This record gives sequence, C-alpha cells and structure tokens, in this order.
Amino acid sequence: MENTLNVSLHLDMALFFVQSLPNDYQNAILQMLLNKQQTASTQKLPFEYGAGKEAILYVSPDFNAPLDDFKEYMQ
Repeated sequence: MENTLNVSLHLDMALFFVQSLPNDYQNAILQMLLNKQQTASTQKLPFEYGAGKEAILYVSPDFNAPLDDFKEYMQ
C-alpha cells in the first residue's frame, strides 16, 4: 500500500522547506520526483479503441451545417 499524505502547500513554501534540508535529502527528493514523472509519462492509458463510443448521447441534425458567424470567412 502506498503511503500518501494529501496536504496543500504553496510552491514557495515547499521550495523553502526543501532548500533547508541537507543536500542528500534534496537529491533524494529530486530523484523521487524525476522517477515519478518518468513512470507517469510511460504508463499506457487503460482504454481501448472505441471505449468512449457510448459517451456521445445526442448529435444535433444540423451538426455539419455552416454557421452564420463564419459566413464572411467561407466566401
């Protein structure tokens, strides 16, 4: 089980706190953040192709009709 603490902290206060720590602690926090960012960017989404096809419940019959607001651009 992952131990997380949900605390709101302003960025400037967090930076002040981290800067007041010894260098080895600062490096450990930096490595943890970099590792978390890398794993988050490489994770695949759990969705498959067509997973949201039921999300659109209604489409207006004039969906593809030209809009009056763009008449001057369409000429």
